[in-house]
Amino acid sequence: MVCTVMGGTRNNDLGNLTSYLRQESYKEKPALTYAILDVDSMTGINKKYGEEIGNLVLGEIKRIAGKILGNSKITKPAQQNSFTEGDQFIIMLGYTGQKTTQDLTKLITEIRENAGKNIYTKLCQAIDEPPETWKKLEKEKIRVSIGYVQIDDLELKLEETAGRTHKTALNRLRTAKSKGGGIAVGMN
Repeated sequence: MVCTVMGGTRNNDLGNLTSYLRQESYKEKPALTYAILDVDSMTGINKKYGEEIGNLVLGEIKRIAGKILGNSKITKPAQQNSFTEGDQFIIMLGYTGQKTTQDLTKLITEIRENAGKNIYTKLCQAIDEPPETWKKLEKEKIRVSIGYVQIDDLELKLEETAGRTHKTALNRLRTAKSKGGGIAVGMN
């Protein structure tokens, strides 16, 4: 199950996360994975292919995430962060453990290997002769980085948990990017 944090303001992001944590805490064995996905070098993709193609890339990432994680609802956070160059998405999974690590690693691989190719195929179906610059898109490896936090115990103060979870996920995303990107970091 993938749940989403809707945009608005940063406080709204944390408020929605807090509400979700409250809802999950009533379950017998509550668990949550909170992840922030960042597209590495999104600015470069926009410069190379144009913002319209960049928007298609974001849509394809959202589609692939929905396919792998079980639901197509994945959203952008309300506040961008100064250390990231590209666009971000927030994902909340209703499970933790090894499955989380495997699913996020599979997501990174699927996006890298197929997002550009899938977009190019769709463009070729819509246009008889796509521009020469778009042909490079077929072989473009679109890299993403993910920082994530797994929570198995929701007995803590929920507002504090939400704030700490968001901050920890951002720090882990920063770690993933500092290691060259294209990876998921779930521990410091």
